[in-house]
Amino acid sequence: MRSRLLPVVLVFLALSLGCGDSSTGPDTTGVQALRFETFQRASLEFGQLDMSSGDANRGTVTNQIGLSSPSGAGSGLFYLPDPGNNRVLGYTSFPTTNGAAADFVVGQTGFGFNQSGTSIQRFRRPTACAVSDGKLFVTDYFNNRVLIWNSLPTGPDSADVVVGQPDFTTASSGLSSTKLGGPIDLAVAGGKLFVAEYGNHRVLIWNTIPTTNGAPADVVVGKPDFTSGGAGPTASITGNVSAVWSDGRRLVVTDEYNARVLIWNSVPTANGVPADIVLGASDFESEGCCRGGFDNAFDHPSGLASDGYSLFVADTSENRVMIYTPFPRKNNEAASRILGQGAFHRASRNDDNQDGVADAGPSDRTMYLPTGLSIVGRRLLVADQYNNRVLVFDSK
Repeated sequence: MRSRLLPVVLVFLALSLGCGDSSTGPDTTGVQALRFETFQRASLEFGQLDMSSGDANRGTVTNQIGLSSPSGAGSGLFYLPDPGNNRVLGYTSFPTTNGAAADFVVGQTGFGFNQSGTSIQRFRRPTACAVSDGKLFVTDYFNNRVLIWNSLPTGPDSADVVVGQPDFTTASSGLSSTKLGGPIDLAVAGGKLFVAEYGNHRVLIWNTIPTTNGAPADVVVGKPDFTSGGAGPTASITGNVSAVWSDGRRLVVTDEYNARVLIWNSVPTANGVPADIVLGASDFESEGCCRGGFDNAFDHPSGLASDGYSLFVADTSENRVMIYTPFPRKNNEAASRILGQGAFHRASRNDDNQDGVADAGPSDRTMYLPTGLSIVGRRLLVADQYNNRVLVFDSK
């Protein structure tokens, strides 16, 4: 049986990118599909000044450039979750040089601070974000909540709405339609809010964006009702959901506990609706088969993105991103290309020469426990967690 044990830090930092405006989902009309080559070199990075460095906060104290276990990014007013520093960095435009300094910070009173808290302005590990219709959404993992700003903040502004808690000073977890347990990722599409709960092994869906604190979810995915636990695997039971993606029509989740990805061809409108497609396993009753060396298997998948044509999955413990082109249509499909490794049978971290042994440091095409993914324009962003950076790959 495949080991379900995960490095302790990853349990708390399996993260997801997603701060772009996703209110309507990808519109592929007249848009050319993104294309990336196996073992492609990144063109840009956040958090480091060069592609060979990987220290948290650039090896110094909390600052305006460095990152600690990065998790997310977006477009327009550009937000980058920095969970290890309990903050979200903000950029007035998408940077064009390595190690660009942020323009403002959310969650701290300045760039030199790293204070956690449970309040209207503080985080305890913000892991993912989204921008939609002029609102900012952030998952606050250890506070078991999602914070919503009704207008885009440009500094340590107070949130307007809290989801998963009755107020801004409560942080308890729970198993109901109004409580969250380890919210780790989110998506906003088609006017709906989707929240992936790592601790509760499920996805909650709000059919309209919450406007009041503690608003109940309308639908639960991965469980038959709002009070049930369990981790599967079946077509309708999930475990340790670490990422969620939707375009308002389809729904995709990473079932990290069972080493698989589940796809619903239409967004569920009732509790416990079974998935239509499973990746990484031969059927819905089987967990992912094994570690390494395969083009159709995962080891702790924990990030998702799509341009509508392809599906991108961060295969975290294999130090790679799996690319499925076209978007999967049947069970157990094989990936077509990968980033982070030169071949599907390779899995070592920071292995630029592909000899199966980790190098002393990263390069512009290697990864060390990649987690979050995001698409910004014609770029794919990868949160390269243990290299404390976000890599930017330009479409060919």
